[in-house]
Amino acid sequence: MGRDTGSMRCVRRGGLYAAHGWRQGLARAGYQTSQEIGAGIEGAGHITVTHAAFDSSDYLDNDDLIAEYLTVAAQDENPDVLLAAISHVARARGMAQVANNAGLGRESLYKALSPGARPRFETIKAVMRALNVKVAFVKDGVSGG
Repeated sequence: MGRDTGSMRCVRRGGLYAAHGWRQGLARAGYQTSQEIGAGIEGAGHITVTHAAFDSSDYLDNDDLIAEYLTVAAQDENPDVLLAAISHVARARGMAQVANNAGLGRESLYKALSPGARPRFETIKAVMRALNVKVAFVKDGVSGG
């Protein structure tokens, strides 16, 4: 299933749309696929490119950044986004220390912040307190009428 979006081609994969440049989508029309590049060149073998995994917790190193990160995550309609963000911050601060300060076991904290978990409000409140952040409510700028 694909849909044409001008110079980009969107292909549905696993419930999501992955954008491909139009040349990638037209490999059979004369463009080389990545497997064909270098074919026939003596000594050209398979090139393996490795990347370090991105971990946002490596960059959450100050309180203002952490507060902004959690604020943006809380605005997402998917509750797993906020749980993942809290988990990233907890890893940045040290999961065992955060669990101890929240009065939880480390394994319980991992379980409470796992995708799909539905932790109690008291648990989230204790974790937020351990992270030295708090929840604030503001009026939504969207008019309902």
